[in-house]
Formats: sequence, C-alpha cells, structure tokens
Amino acid sequence: MQDDLIKKMLDCQKVMRHDFTNHIQIIYGYLQMGNVKKAEEHSVKAVEGFQRVSAMERIRLPYLHSFLIWYISSLGFEQNSFEVHIDENWDIWEEEDEELTKVLMQLLYFVRKGLISSEMFSVLKFDNNTPNIILLCKGSEKIIKGLKDFKLDSKIFVVCIESYTNDEIKFIIKK
Repeated sequence: MQDDLIKKMLDCQKVMRHDFTNHIQIIYGYLQMGNVKKAEEHSVKAVEGFQRVSAMERIRLPYLHSFLIWYISSLGFEQNSFEVHIDENWDIWEEEDEELTKVLMQLLYFVRKGLISSEMFSVLKFDNNTPNIILLCKGSEKIIKGLKDFKLDSKIFVVCIESYTNDEIKFIIKK
C-alpha cells in the first residue's frame, strides 16, 4: 500500500505542477491583453482549487492524507463534486490509518465514476465526536441505486447504509 500511495503522490505532484504552471500562464496572458477582470476571475478559480488540497494538510494520518490528496487531484482540482469536512481531533483514528485508508479507497473508488461524470455530489465528513465517518452522496437515481451494492472487506471497520432515497445515499463507517 505504501508504494502505491507514493506513486499516487508523485502523479499528484506532476498534475499540481502542470495545473499551477497552466494557471500562471493563463493569468499572465489575460494581463498581457489588458483584461484584468478575467485575470482576477481566473486567479480566484485557481486559488479555490488549491485551497481544497491545502485543507487536507490538517489530516495527520499519512496514508489517508496521501490518498485524499491524490483522489481530489484525480477528480480535477476545479471539480466541485467532492468535498471533505475535517474536524481537528485525529487521535481516535491514528492506530487505524492504514486500514481506514483501505476502506475509504474501496468506497471512494466505488463512487468515483459518478463524481467524474458530475452525475453525483459527495461529502466526506470526519465526525470526531463519535468514531464515525460519513459519506453522503447525492445524484441521479441510476448512480445512487448502483451504490447500494457496495460491499466492504475490512477487519476493523463496518460500512452501513444509514439512509437511502432515489437521489441520495448516506454511508456510515464505524469501528
């Protein structure tokens, strides 16, 4: 798993470097053309994309941190179909970093197609008041219906469907 995450982080670094250079070139081009408003708009868009990745720095679990940064970059930094809400207390998860990352990899790979196609919006929330992680997915009936079939293989964690409607499914990951 460690080698896989290192490869993913190197891929992510390439994408980030490319995106950063591209954004700078676009902003510079707008400024050269005297279009300050467009340069400002693009600057804001670029900063928002990089802030999504910067928020992951608060995750003190190296495996999970690496995976989520790669996952966000694989969706596209400007893709707004996936959000992560992070609390500050990571003590309850530190012992299970590798297993927790494996679980989230399985679950998030399962929902990735809907996110990339923009047919779905998901929020991953770490609720550190309880040892639970919530993944809320909203989207088309076809995509959501397919998510009901998710099966997990974990020694420590259980993934349950807490609620389900035609356009929304809520997973809870519990120890």
